[in-house]
Amino acid sequence: MVMTKTAVFWDIGSCPVPYGYDPCLVGPVIKSELKRSGISGPITITALGKLKLIPTDVLKSLSSSGIALRNVSQGLGGIVACLLVWKFRNTAPANLMVISNLKLEPDVEVEPHIFKNLVSELSLKGNRLLWAYPCVPSEPSCFSAVVSKTWLWTSLLEAPVDDSDHELVVSKDKCVLSRPWYCSVCHVECHSFEDFTTHLKSEQHDKRELHFLGLIEHQQTNV
Repeated sequence: MVMTKTAVFWDIGSCPVPYGYDPCLVGPVIKSELKRSGISGPITITALGKLKLIPTDVLKSLSSSGIALRNVSQGLGGIVACLLVWKFRNTAPANLMVISNLKLEPDVEVEPHIFKNLVSELSLKGNRLLWAYPCVPSEPSCFSAVVSKTWLWTSLLEAPVDDSDHELVVSKDKCVLSRPWYCSVCHVECHSFEDFTTHLKSEQHDKRELHFLGLIEHQQTNV
């Protein structure tokens, strides 16, 4: 059993919790499946996306199970930003799992080549890269060339949960990636789930989001 840090970055927009599935099981299922793949040790799972589009009861269940919530403007763009932070704050080897369709929309912060270069560098440094996707890719990607294991997202969620895995062993790192409730659009850290959902519904957040979307639109029209 490999006792190293594991970070899971989950694009909840492209790989949602299926209707009728208990959100509290997502973390334990991932932990059990990683253990069956020979991976153990502290695990941090971060759900990223436009979280005000996700039902509040789903977010609450995820949060109560130990999954960190990070509001971002675009799912994969947020994952790339997290991987960049991880690279500078951690040393290899580590286990890095990405749950996403890997479709990178135009973004003011991230260009496609950055993701390609980043995953190649992480792999070359000795990190183990893992990938769960919503559907089988129609063609190889830069990520599929370096991952050591893949899952179909819905099949992963159907995997059995070991009795000992119902609680996540969450990393205690004080890095921004470990903050339980964070809005990267506004750069706001919240101190409770209630504060976080209130922030996402606030006028302050709406204005900041509209400003951010305006920057993206401006960039697209000037390409």
